[in-house]
Amino acid sequence: MAQVVRKIVFQAMRPARKFLKKSIDAAKTLQDLLGEYYGAHCRRMESLGIGLDQESSGVGYEPPHVVQDKYLKFTRGQWQYFKSKPKISILLPVYKVKTSYLEEALASIALQTYPNWEVCVVDDASGDAGIDRTIAAFKEKFPGQVHHHVNARNLHISATSNAALAMATGDWCVLLDHDDRLYPNALFEIIRYMNLHPQAEVFYTDEIVVQEDGTPMGGPFFKPAWSPVLNLQTNYCAHLCAYKTSLLHQIGGFRTGFEGSQDHDLIMRASEQAQMPPVHIPFCTYQWRVHPQSTASSIDAKPYAAVNGIKAVAEACQRRGLPPVKVDYNSQTYHYDLQFEILGQPLVSIIIPTRNQLSVVRACVESVLQKSTWKNLEIIIVDNGSDDPATLAWLESLSSVSPVCRVVRDDGPFNFAHLNNLGAAAARGEYLVLLNNDVEVIAPGWIEAMLQYAQMRDIGAVGAQLLYADGSVQHAGGLLLGDWIAGHACRKLRPGDRTYIDALATVRECSFVTAACLMVARAKFDAVGGLEEAFIPNGYGDVDFCLSLSAKGYRHLYVPGALLHHYESKSRGRAIETFERIEIKSRWARDLALDPYLNPNLARGERYTNEGAFPFALLAPKDFNHRVNAKARLVFNDSGTSPLATARASTQT
Repeated sequence: MAQVVRKIVFQAMRPARKFLKKSIDAAKTLQDLLGEYYGAHCRRMESLGIGLDQESSGVGYEPPHVVQDKYLKFTRGQWQYFKSKPKISILLPVYKVKTSYLEEALASIALQTYPNWEVCVVDDASGDAGIDRTIAAFKEKFPGQVHHHVNARNLHISATSNAALAMATGDWCVLLDHDDRLYPNALFEIIRYMNLHPQAEVFYTDEIVVQEDGTPMGGPFFKPAWSPVLNLQTNYCAHLCAYKTSLLHQIGGFRTGFEGSQDHDLIMRASEQAQMPPVHIPFCTYQWRVHPQSTASSIDAKPYAAVNGIKAVAEACQRRGLPPVKVDYNSQTYHYDLQFEILGQPLVSIIIPTRNQLSVVRACVESVLQKSTWKNLEIIIVDNGSDDPATLAWLESLSSVSPVCRVVRDDGPFNFAHLNNLGAAAARGEYLVLLNNDVEVIAPGWIEAMLQYAQMRDIGAVGAQLLYADGSVQHAGGLLLGDWIAGHACRKLRPGDRTYIDALATVRECSFVTAACLMVARAKFDAVGGLEEAFIPNGYGDVDFCLSLSAKGYRHLYVPGALLHHYESKSRGRAIETFERIEIKSRWARDLALDPYLNPNLARGERYTNEGAFPFALLAPKDFNHRVNAKARLVFNDSGTSPLATARASTQT
């Protein structure tokens, strides 16, 4: 009787429970919005030189520019303690640039706190007396540190960059565009990381895009660790890159015929020949200036760049022994879309654990059978003790309705890892797909989208883009979040959102993918013993599985073209045990704390927002402009009355 009363009361409270849930969801959404707004407000205040605590009377507050002064003073001396203090050659090709831009670029070099540098300037037949005077003045101020050459005729960017490389006497080269600027700590950070990674031959840093007057266009671009597949689609490394000079000579420098995409082509070839993958330096060291003639503003400024980029990417895929590929330029994301040929017609085994919930599992299976364009598949339903007569009847009829369907029975207690392993043991396919029973196919080519990458020898698990019932994103690759264990990138964003270099629309490396829809080659699944049944059976099995594959050298990919609905945990609810949290943190503590694809300057969250607790080291725009302009006046003997000085002064205001 008491049980009946409790049930009646529980049902009567259903409207109140639904209202409470919606209120909690609304509160979380509001919290996210306010957090993002507050973060933007704080960054705006910092850019104006107003600290977060400036309005308080707290003891010990120092304005940001004072903190930066101390930091830069530290870097001026700290480099002397490094074992290696190599000369850095700055390659600076110049062509018909505004003289004020060139002065600022050179002034930013003069501001460097690491002094062992040289500049190799090659003018590509600009025929501009102002450019000549600027370079001559800089050379006079820094005798012995400036090499200068003028092409007799216009040779374009690749040949001009090679001419600069030919003059380099440093052990390392960095690339600087004639209209961009380095932050004062740029070379210091490169030297610091060179000493930390003495075997590395390529480094890249974070950057920020600025308007013509130096005003930032949004926040800095805090990049992920080296991601070869992502780099095929976009040269996210771009600025600032440092290369060992001997490596550049080994690969033949810049290639003519790839103008506009010469930097992308260079890092793809350099990464293939280097002793170890390029090392990411998580400091913003470079300002990439947007103006009507720059590729930073739009590829339309240099349409040939896209054509040459397609050629560079296609050749890179061929050199790496990847399957034949079709490369197209995406004018929406400004990335390259890659479509790899699937080798052969491998059998794909789709494993679906379930118990009762007929409407859910039937919708899942029917969506796979009716919508999938890949036909060489089998579906293995692992029935975990269903006792609903309708479900049992449907399972019994499946093999006669569709010969590709089979049912494996297991009456033991719920163990998600064991059920998937049982399905894998029964599978005949070369590739396995772990699929939740509450998932439904949206994109007909979802299997092909995943299979084209799962077939690659160095790729482990491949994941899909999963959407909630309301169309918002549930999963777009996994992120490791320290004490929070793990989360789903871009969660609750809407399709089409352009967050973080179009993360939703771009195939990219990630630390794990959810087992709600995960494809992996059978041999790789077996190599790590499948999913962990004994100690991480339910809550974080996919994280543990992917990290186990990572430990063997495999990388994981999020593939947006594999699009499905996921009615998360609709059939079983959550089954996360306290012990599983403790165990996975014990096994993978370092990995969880340092997700390589989540820049340390970003918050440990799912939206790629800037970290607020430990602000990144970056000069405020007004302060940086002041430093550059003051150095330019000093270097170029500018009294402050010339047109260039007037232009710089107006920039500061």
